[in-house]
Amino acid sequence: MSRGGVPPPARLTPRARLTPRARLAQIVLTLLTLVLIGVPAHAAGAGSTLAVTSAGSPRDGIPHRGLSPTDPRSPGDLVLTAVTPPTATPTAGVTITGSVRSASGATFADPTIRVVRARSGLSTQEALDAWLDAGDSSAGTEVARTQLRATVSPPVVVPFSLTIPPDALRLTRSYGVLPLAIELTSADGERRGLIRTFVGWQRAPEFTPIDLAVVVPITLDADPTLHSQDPAARAAAWTAATGPSSRLARLVAGARGSTIPIAYAVDPAVLGPVRVAGSDGTSAGKSTSLGSATDSSTSTPGAPPTPAPAATPAATSAATPAGATGVMPAPTPGPSAPPSTTVGPPTAAESESNVRAGFVAALKPISGKSTIWALPEADLDLAALGPGDAGSTVVQEALLPATRLDTALASDLTPRTIPRLAWPIDGLFPEGFDARLRAAYRTGPDLLLLSSAATRTGELTPSAPARTAEGTPVARWDDRLSEIAASAGEPTLTGETIQRFVAQSMVLLSERPSIRRQAVVTLPRGIDVDPESLTRFLQALASTSWLTPVGLDAVASQAVTGEIAIAETPAQDLTSRAANSALLGPTGVAIWPSVPPSMLATGVLPALTERQAVLLSFREAQAISPTTIAPIDRWLDTTIALGSVRWRDNPGGHRNLTTEVDHQVGDLAASLTIVPQTTNFLADEGVLLVTVSNDLDVPVVGVTVHLAPTNGRMSVSEQAPSVSVAAKSKASVPVRMIAVAQGLVPIEAWLTGPTGTRLGNSTMIEVRAAPPGAWLYVVSAAVLAGMLIVGVWRAARRPSRVPDSVVLDPVLPTPEPPYVEPAVEPAVEPGRAANPPDGSHSG
Repeated sequence: MSRGGVPPPARLTPRARLTPRARLAQIVLTLLTLVLIGVPAHAAGAGSTLAVTSAGSPRDGIPHRGLSPTDPRSPGDLVLTAVTPPTATPTAGVTITGSVRSASGATFADPTIRVVRARSGLSTQEALDAWLDAGDSSAGTEVARTQLRATVSPPVVVPFSLTIPPDALRLTRSYGVLPLAIELTSADGERRGLIRTFVGWQRAPEFTPIDLAVVVPITLDADPTLHSQDPAARAAAWTAATGPSSRLARLVAGARGSTIPIAYAVDPAVLGPVRVAGSDGTSAGKSTSLGSATDSSTSTPGAPPTPAPAATPAATSAATPAGATGVMPAPTPGPSAPPSTTVGPPTAAESESNVRAGFVAALKPISGKSTIWALPEADLDLAALGPGDAGSTVVQEALLPATRLDTALASDLTPRTIPRLAWPIDGLFPEGFDARLRAAYRTGPDLLLLSSAATRTGELTPSAPARTAEGTPVARWDDRLSEIAASAGEPTLTGETIQRFVAQSMVLLSERPSIRRQAVVTLPRGIDVDPESLTRFLQALASTSWLTPVGLDAVASQAVTGEIAIAETPAQDLTSRAANSALLGPTGVAIWPSVPPSMLATGVLPALTERQAVLLSFREAQAISPTTIAPIDRWLDTTIALGSVRWRDNPGGHRNLTTEVDHQVGDLAASLTIVPQTTNFLADEGVLLVTVSNDLDVPVVGVTVHLAPTNGRMSVSEQAPSVSVAAKSKASVPVRMIAVAQGLVPIEAWLTGPTGTRLGNSTMIEVRAAPPGAWLYVVSAAVLAGMLIVGVWRAARRPSRVPDSVVLDPVLPTPEPPYVEPAVEPAVEPGRAANPPDGSHSG
């Protein structure tokens, strides 16, 4: 009989008992398993058969503990699947299930598994950390043991199960946490694995439960291809980011599979490209429908969006095979979806739009307990905002009210106004941050999510609700609980994660067991999960008696009257925090991990703002319908996306995308220019013709020429009129100028758009001014005056040509003879001769 009252099974030697036929069958079975990974096999033993499954490599992207095999915290060849139930009672023991696999690649036979209970329970954070870091598995009471009659090799996973009776787990206190050590030893006596875990204990509920809120971030990956100008590449990237098999789809499926309230912190960028909105925050210039994400699609401002397809039942139930496989099925169109008129396969643009619409349909909460909180557009890196950054248009556009989410996630019966959540990735609260945040949000966010360790003022963990001195509501996440939850979606760690969360929450409860408090748990951005594992973890929170799952809105309502969060002066360095051993989490990872540096270093945000202004000015000048998303709109969206926190994990992608934006701005500036010229100006005031060249593929309208002479010899007399220039053509613009002096006048020339924003680069025009000048008019006037005087003088002195003594005869008129009209002879009839003048007649 063992010390824990459980008789250990008799030690067997399977190799001595196996018959040659059984040994041959076992070898053949092992070879088949090597070939067909994933196909269940069976290992034959003497008198028993153990189920064996293949061990696949961990899925890429899922967080791992990252412990080396030699680390005392390494589980080695052990995997803890579950402790059922997570909390024991005087009448119900627990069953420990798990598996043995060869993580090191070695082959060993007949492993023995034993469970050792520490001699005392845990009630403090120091005791919990000490057990995890260097707990001695031999210093305790063995409460269970079993031996597996199988050979473990790299492709073979052998499950095990041990039951611990309630008497072996009894505590003297009403509630608490018991440390357990699960030890794996091979037949040769070598330790192959060790897991230090916990089991909760409760005899009587002599405590006040903790209200627990869970926040799940729905943010995009740092993939530059999401902003590609190639429709096919962009569609593939959006499918990978939000499609049925995407990381976000798995995350949503796992969270929605639980019954506890979930707060989704959603980045509006999952809806697709954003239009730069007006300063009033209206939807003017914004894409309001999911289908308008393509280059050729259109939408009417203010019109309701096209109804998104409704999710299938398989996408809304965790009990379906979709939840088990980690793939969220594509939704089918609901009754309100318009009939499709597309013949043949969808285009790349249609595929991009459809995959986003399907994800948003699946994102709509199926339970009234779930809530949506809007992150800034593109998940702006709020932690990197400095003094003066609140005035940046990139910041202002990112922090506009989330009307896109309001429209996309609204229900026909329950319209909603989604609250705005400010979530700096480092969770710090440095001095002046609240003022900068309120200035950037104009009226402040609806809730500020901070770290509890960043605002701790004493030895005890503060409650989640708080407020700033300016009145901004604050919810403080628990660093240790959140660090444990980061491993909740990893299948090989789910069992350990649940038990460590139970233990950590019990330590938190023990600080103030009689006071009702609230705690917030946040999953990290970019987390990739197995849906079934995440669902199981969240359901375990609901079954923990000292935890009451609540929504984040419940914490926010308490924050209005919460204590004032104290800002740090100055902000503490993250590296020094991580070096503090007291802040190490139960998996050996620092609670304050080394957060990668922000991409919004000094000067980056002003540069992005300048690029956005240039792109916006060219967009306003292009003769394109304001409801059509042109390629330049995607570049405008990219300038906002470059301020995202997600680029901390992909600085190379941020640099590449920034370079592409720079090239686009440069190409635009070089495509709409004023042609350089050298000309003469031979007048005091006249017209100077300026040539505008448009090499763009689209016409431009409302373009105005501006001239600025660099010296005082010339000036602009009258503002030039705005002109329109067709695509790939030129236009001449007359500008009235005044020349006041002779000489060379370099003139700076540039263009502005319809709203007066500068377009492109400046051009220098050289003008040789040669005005006649005032002396010419003075000399001309003097000459004319002299000529007039001389003429008058000569006229006055000129003598008369007729002497006074000479008398001229008058000229008399000459009479003319009267006019006599000539006589007219009478007409002669035909055939008769005319009478001769003398009156004779012919015979």
